[in-house]
Amino acid sequence: MAIIKPFQGYCPPSEIAEKISSPPYDILTSNEARKIVKNNHHSFLRIIKPEVDFSSETELMGSSLHEHGAKNLYNLIAERKLIKDPVPCMYIYQISMGNHSQTGVMMAASIEEYNSGLIKKHEF
Repeated sequence: MAIIKPFQGYCPPSEIAEKISSPPYDILTSNEARKIVKNNHHSFLRIIKPEVDFSSETELMGSSLHEHGAKNLYNLIAERKLIKDPVPCMYIYQISMGNHSQTGVMMAASIEEYNSGLIKKHEF
């Protein structure tokens, strides 16, 4: 049996949660995502799809791109747009698009148990 634990996640204040939340990164092209963040500087797309901050001609690659996404995350935390929960929690979330909904649970788990296959990968 896998060992799971609660953790202290970061959540937006309820009054701005809609501005922070974003569609999944893999359903938008970079250009579609750029249009969304153009009017919403606080979109989580700037973290999960950080190339949106650059034109397609000057797009960063690899670790530079990931570092830029991390910088965007740290900025949201510094601006208190994402606030660390005061106590460890397990999080239940639901994503709905059209007639399809899926529910997930987030918690801390062992990397070794994940790599060994004890913890089911979300893609399967």
